[in-house]
Amino acid sequence: MIVDIVFYGSIAYLVALVVWKLLLSKGSKGAGSRPGRISTVARQIFNRGWVVAGVVLALAATSCVLKFEPNLLSRRDNLEQADLSHFVEAITQYDYATDFSTNKPNLTNDDWETVSAMLQAALAEGEQVRPELLEKLHPELPQKFQEQFLPGLRIGTYGLRSFTNRRKSTADSVAELSDDSLKVGRQLLGEWTQWFKSHRTEIMEQVE
Repeated sequence: MIVDIVFYGSIAYLVALVVWKLLLSKGSKGAGSRPGRISTVARQIFNRGWVVAGVVLALAATSCVLKFEPNLLSRRDNLEQADLSHFVEAITQYDYATDFSTNKPNLTNDDWETVSAMLQAALAEGEQVRPELLEKLHPELPQKFQEQFLPGLRIGTYGLRSFTNRRKSTADSVAELSDDSLKVGRQLLGEWTQWFKSHRTEIMEQVE
């Protein structure tokens, strides 16, 4: 919320400076012309303390904006909370899929379809997260999320669907499967998992 006040206050401050400049120039349209009463008063205030005057106008303008748009700050906060929820849910669904596939020695075709559904849910949640939020959590997170996590889920789920369709008529295992998309997806998700494991604590502490 403080960041929002500074942000909108800064905009209002710039507007205030423009207004002061216009007031100072009002009535001085040509050389030798006498400034109007408003511009004279503005010039006196401006010359005595333009910083103070600008700050006062900035705060006044910000107060007016927040008065007529009381939900302006909360809207931005709500948007960030929504991003956090999508991020947490994406990570949670991916964890479910990973735990489910590793804790069961022999997965049936239905099991793999369950894993695929979890990964698709993780992808759907992850695609709704804005990079701006990720950068606040960790400077490297946007790149890792966009280049490893999401592509790994997209490619991996495609390969997994192909794999489950083939398993209906063959006895292939994941290790024996030569589907390129599944291999690439597993590699990207493996790189993501390794990186995220090293930074998970610090990232999730900020989320909480």
